Amino acid sequence: MYQVVYMSNAKREFNDDELLEMLFEFRKFNGEHDISGLLIYHRNCFMQVIEGPDAHIHRLYAKICHDTRHNLVMTLLSRPINTREFPDWSMGFVPREEFSESLAAGFTDFFGARDGADRVPEKADLGYQLLESVRGQLLRRESSAH
Repeated sequence: MYQVVYMSNAKREFNDDELLEMLFEFRKFNGEHDISGLLIYHRNCFMQVIEGPDAHIHRLYAKICHDTRHNLVMTLLSRPINTREFPDWSMGFVPREEFSESLAAGFTDFFGARDGADRVPEKADLGYQLLESVRGQLLRRESSAH
C-alpha cells in the first residue's frame, strides 16, 4: 500500500456542479482501482490524500500531476503504508449551496466549525495530521482576515 498527499492551485474557480461531477468521476475510478482518500477543495486550492496499491497510486499521481485543471502540484508526503488512513473518505469541500443527502454522501465539512473528533478517521496517522495542520493554518488565516 502507498499514500501520497499533495496540494495544488486550481487554474480557475470550480462551481458546486463541477465539483459534484468530479466527485462522481473520481469515485468511479477509485472504486475500480482500490483507491481511497480525501480530496479537499477550498478557495481555489486542492489538497488530496490518495492511498491504495503502490502501482495504482503511482500511476494516478502521475496523471494528477498532468491534469490541466490545476497547476503548481506540490508533494507533501509520499510513503509506503501498512493500513489506510481514509478507507471511507472520498472528497471534502466547503459547498456554496446545500446538497441533497444522496448527492452529499462522501462529502465532509472538513473546514467547518465542528469539533475535530467527528472528523478524525479511525486510524489517524501522518497523512491526517498533515491535513489537520493545513486546515488549522487556513482557518487561522481566515479568522484574522475578518
